[in-house]
Amino acid sequence: MNILHCTHCGTKNEQGALYCVNDGMPLTTTYGAQVTRSESKYCSNCSEQHSTEAVYCTGCGHSLEKISAAHKESGFHQTAAGSDNSSGYLHSQEGALKSLQDIFQKDNLLHAAKWSGMAAATLFILTFIISSTFNSYIQGLIMDEISSEIGMLLSPDILQNLKLITASDLLLLGHMSGVSYGADIAFASFHLTTTSGLFLFLTIPAVVLILAGYLMNRNQQSSAMLPRLYNNLSFALVYAVLIAFISLFGGASISVPDPSGFIGDITVSASYGFFATFINALIISLIFTTAGAVLSVPRSVSPGKNTSYGVSISRAAVNTVAGLTIMFFAAFITISAHDEFSTATTGERTLVASQTGGYFWSLSQLASLSFDAQMDYEQVSASYSVLGGVKVTPYDPYLEEDLKEVFGGYLWLLVLIPLAIHFWTGGVLLKASSGNLLYEIGAYALAFGIVNAALVSITRFSVTTNISDAFTMTLGFSTFAVLLFSSVLAFIGTYAGAMFFTSRVNSNTASHQAA
Repeated sequence: MNILHCTHCGTKNEQGALYCVNDGMPLTTTYGAQVTRSESKYCSNCSEQHSTEAVYCTGCGHSLEKISAAHKESGFHQTAAGSDNSSGYLHSQEGALKSLQDIFQKDNLLHAAKWSGMAAATLFILTFIISSTFNSYIQGLIMDEISSEIGMLLSPDILQNLKLITASDLLLLGHMSGVSYGADIAFASFHLTTTSGLFLFLTIPAVVLILAGYLMNRNQQSSAMLPRLYNNLSFALVYAVLIAFISLFGGASISVPDPSGFIGDITVSASYGFFATFINALIISLIFTTAGAVLSVPRSVSPGKNTSYGVSISRAAVNTVAGLTIMFFAAFITISAHDEFSTATTGERTLVASQTGGYFWSLSQLASLSFDAQMDYEQVSASYSVLGGVKVTPYDPYLEEDLKEVFGGYLWLLVLIPLAIHFWTGGVLLKASSGNLLYEIGAYALAFGIVNAALVSITRFSVTTNISDAFTMTLGFSTFAVLLFSSVLAFIGTYAGAMFFTSRVNSNTASHQAA
C-alpha cells in the first residue's frame, strides 16, 4: 500500500488523503513511501521478541516497519528502520513549530473569537439565571425576617433593587477570580481582599467549556490530538482576554449619602484583578476544552498516534477533570455519612463536598494541605498530608485532636484513585505510542504535574482584612510540591500500567502462536 508522508511533520497518511491527519497541512505527491514489514522476529532497538504481525515493538514501542522513501524532485532515496528516524524527527519538530505559529494566524484567531463569544454569551445567560434566582431567594429571607420582627407584612418591592451578586460577579467567581472590597466611612478606610473562590462556582464554566471543546473539534474526525490542542490554545487565548476584559467592569462602586450630615458620604467598592483573571481563565479554558476535544473523538476512529506527545498532554487534562469529578462524589458520600451534616440540606452538602473534593484530589497525590491564620500578633499554622498526618504550630493538643478526627480514618485510600487512572492511561499510551514509550510516559507525567500545579495555584484561597481586627488567612497547597509529587506518582502508575498491558499482549501473542 502506498503511504504519503507529510512534508511538514513526517506523519504517515493513507493513500488518497488530501490533508495530513496530524497537522492538517495539504499533502502533495512529491514525497512518497513504500512500507514493508520487518521479517525479523526481534526488535532492532531492544531485541524484544514479537509476532510477525506486530507493527510496533511491545517492549519499547519502536516501529517494526521499514520505509523506503523517494523524493521525486531531487531523486534522493533512503531506507530507514522505523518512523522515528532523525529526518522524521526534524520534520515533526518543524511541523509542530509551524502549527504553533498557526495559532496566531488571523483565520484561527477569528475562529477562536467566534467560539469564545458564544461560550461567554452562554455563560452570561446561565449566570444571569442563577444570580437572579439567588437574589430572589435572599430577598425573600430578608423580608420574612423583617416582617416577623416588626409583626407586619411588608411589600417585596422594598428590596427589589437589592442584588447581593450579579451575573458578572458569578461569571468571574466561576473563574476563581479574587475580589477586593473597600469602604470609606468618615476618616476610616476598611478593606477585605480574597483570592480564588469556591470549587462549586468552577462547575459553571466547566460545563460550557467542555461543550465548546467538543463542538469545536467534532468535525476533525481523523485529526490527531496535537492539532486539537492547538485549536484549544487559540480559543483559550481569546477567551482569557475576553473574560479579563469583563473583569474591568465586573466591580461596582456604591455611594450612600450621609444620613446624619456629620460623617460624610459612605463609599463601598468592589473590583477584580485583570491579570489574575486572565491567567485563571487561560488555565481553566485550556483544561476543560481539552477534555471536550477528547470526547469529540468517535469510538470507531483513532485519534492518531502520539505525535509530538499530543495524546500524552491531552490525557493529562482529561484525567485531571475525571479525578476531580470522582473526588466530588467521594466527598459527597463522606460528608453525607458524617453526623454533623445529618440535618444539612442537599445544597449545603453539595457546597461543602465540592470544596472538599477539590482538596481530596490534591491530598490523594501526597501533597500537604496547609492552613495559616494571623490575627494581630497571634499566628496559627496547621497542615495535613497522607504521609505526614496532622501538624499544628504552635502545638495545641485540642486542635490537633479535632483535625485528626476530620482527616483521620481511611483518607489514605484516596491515593488509589489517581493510581488507578494512571494505570489505565499506561494502556492508552501503549496503544497510541509512535516513538519511545518511556519518553511519552514522561511527557504525560510532566504535563499532568503542570496541569495540577496550575490548578492548585489558582484555587489557593486567602483572605486579608482590617475590619474589626487585622486578619489574614490562607488555605491551599504548595504549587511546587503538587508539581513534584503528582508528576512522580503519574510516572510510576502509568509505567506500571504500560508494563502490565505489554505483558498481556505478549501472553496473548504466545497463546496464538501455540494454537
